[in-house]
Amino acid sequence: MKIVVYMGHPAHFHLFKHAIAILKQNHHTIRIVCRTKDVLTELLDEKGWQYENIISNGTNNTFSRASALLTKFYRLMKICSQFNPDILVGTSEVIPWVGKALDIPSLVVNEDDAEAVPYFAKLAYPLASYILTPEGVSAGKWSRKQITYTGNHELAYLHPHYFQPDPDVLSRYSLLGKKYFIIRLAHLNAHHDSQNHGISSKVAWNLYRLLKPHGPVLITAERPLESYLETLRTHIPAHEMHHLLYYANLYIGDSQTMAAEAAVMGTPFVRYNNFVGKLHYLRRLEQTFGLGIGILEGNENKLYQTVTDLVSQRNLKTEWQKRSERFLTDNIDVTVFIIKVLYHIHYGLSLDAAAAIKRKDISLTDRELEFDTVLS
Repeated sequence: MKIVVYMGHPAHFHLFKHAIAILKQNHHTIRIVCRTKDVLTELLDEKGWQYENIISNGTNNTFSRASALLTKFYRLMKICSQFNPDILVGTSEVIPWVGKALDIPSLVVNEDDAEAVPYFAKLAYPLASYILTPEGVSAGKWSRKQITYTGNHELAYLHPHYFQPDPDVLSRYSLLGKKYFIIRLAHLNAHHDSQNHGISSKVAWNLYRLLKPHGPVLITAERPLESYLETLRTHIPAHEMHHLLYYANLYIGDSQTMAAEAAVMGTPFVRYNNFVGKLHYLRRLEQTFGLGIGILEGNENKLYQTVTDLVSQRNLKTEWQKRSERFLTDNIDVTVFIIKVLYHIHYGLSLDAAAAIKRKDISLTDRELEFDTVLS
């Protein structure tokens, strides 16, 4: 197969990286397309993969977003016209536009409910050939195109099949044997973040003061910080972040992705933003598996009390590891599923056949053996 993979966020690099590596090992040709977003190009450079960056970040207003979409569309059209891929897969609204224009099947990958990201859904879903989401995630009126799986994006790269925490990272930050905490402040500049302000500097400072008596506090941020917080910022290379998150006793942030990453690895999370209650995959982590707590923006006292209660809980990390093990048992290896769906799309098998694959017991050996055959 010849596949174009579009990545619009560092999390999308992680989502696709193992699938890309396995597909390449099985003699498929992958063309990676991306945009400038946080450390995305840094991650691709570290991997040593060639890619084409088709647009840099713009400001978050209607005109600039429309201009950026058109730019992405024309540049991706040019790439696909020359490369002639069999499938387009990724996280951009323009993937299905190009697919429709060139008569190429498109697979839009998303884990947010359509109602929570209406701008994206209305632009991407009408022309998409298929929409890949976790079970229970709404695709709105386009659900007939939906392929679902039991899990979430983070299982594509933090499943134990792929991720093994490195304790040596702790020594580099003088954290070995210590209880420590991570506060993450996202940039919140996506179109769906327009009403979401997340953790303010004042709230971050109060959280730092609350946590500091219990252990080191690592503050990381995608955005500029006031001087009194900037001196507390910990600069963490992208390739070390997941290892530090794994060993942390508590994660607090306004990012959806890092909250889910913490949950998959058995680190308690508290997320503080206006998406609480709106995203199915996070509600599932919080309510079904008890892996985190969501608090709506504006409820500062509840945030501080929740953090205080968690920090004072005995055997907190041990309990969360048990909950994470249950989560892993009840969900699938998402990298395996992505590759199977691509195989099914390419070989013309039905949508029902692709959606039906929800094996929970695929070993590494099985995975390596299966991809050289058409799966039925």
